[in-house]
Amino acid sequence: MMMSIMTSNRPAVLFDGSIFSIQQKGGVSRCAENLLNQLAVDRRVQPVVHTDIWLKCMPLLNPDVTIWRDYPGKPWRVWNGLNAWKLQGLTRIRRIRLFHALWLAAPPLSGMKTVVTVYDMIHEKHSGLLQDHETQALKAAVIRKADYVIAISEQTKIDVMSFLGIPGKKVRVIYPGVGLTQGLGARSKPASDMPTPYWLHVGCRNRYKNFSVLAEAFSQIALKTDSRLLLVGGEAELDADSERFFNAMGCRDRVILLGHIDDKALAQLYAGAVALASCSIAEGFGLPLLEAMASGVPVVASDIPVFHEVLGAAGIYCQPHDPVDVRMGLLKTLDPAVRGKHIAAGMRQAALFSWDKAAGQHEDLYQELLGDSI
Repeated sequence: MMMSIMTSNRPAVLFDGSIFSIQQKGGVSRCAENLLNQLAVDRRVQPVVHTDIWLKCMPLLNPDVTIWRDYPGKPWRVWNGLNAWKLQGLTRIRRIRLFHALWLAAPPLSGMKTVVTVYDMIHEKHSGLLQDHETQALKAAVIRKADYVIAISEQTKIDVMSFLGIPGKKVRVIYPGVGLTQGLGARSKPASDMPTPYWLHVGCRNRYKNFSVLAEAFSQIALKTDSRLLLVGGEAELDADSERFFNAMGCRDRVILLGHIDDKALAQLYAGAVALASCSIAEGFGLPLLEAMASGVPVVASDIPVFHEVLGAAGIYCQPHDPVDVRMGLLKTLDPAVRGKHIAAGMRQAALFSWDKAAGQHEDLYQELLGDSI
């Protein structure tokens, strides 16, 4: 099935859209969606997305983004072969010469230039927390085959070079931006039905996210400050240890799980928060931190190199394994003077990141690979 028939004379770039079937809500799919939409707006290239998911599950893509969808059917091996044959024919007809893997999909066709975006190397750096050797092997194979690697932070670039031996000249850092599709980054009105004050945590809470330290820090001040901790996205329930901990400290009713919410609701929650808090011990970037700054919200974050890339001087940094230090960071955000200082710095810092800038850097890289045809 094919949508948005291409009539443009712009050079087409084929994108792997498998991330949209793997992760409908999350940082990687958010980045992919925004990039594709901005490329469609810029109109220097024609984005073509190849995907295997139902169209009703697709993200909100610009009508100028062409979608090529696999035919579903059984037996899978037969249909996979037919889909590969179909894709081969389509790329030849459209004369597509560049493939961009937005996730870990291997380039589907021979004779094409390839680019892969790497979001983090957490599997490699923290194998004790993420014992997924299959993912590591797939990632390594795709990265080594690519003509160019895009890293979403300097830290990710360093890790790609260190763990896979990829030369630095083959890796380019292109930072994500703030919410072209989601509309985040502009001041929204706070949600009127949320108790205040509250701190906000966005995303998963397991393993390297180090949520237990934030839980301990918050529990020490929840009753004294009459505050709440709001959890957006991630797991549907608290892990057993956090559940027991909050109950033991008498503040379980002050921890509110909101699950996955739409972007308008998320923008309202950012706007009303005392601060966003993240105690991660590793990240590839930190999109919620950027969204919070752009929304005029202070950020309490782990003192790790990648968060310094995102937050700069705007961050309220804490030692991620020290609940006392995290607690002090949370308390600082209740001080109006401190809040004002970090909000102003955060708005300036967030202005350095945009999807317009990111898309332009992608287009420049495509031009290097394809020649002067862009």
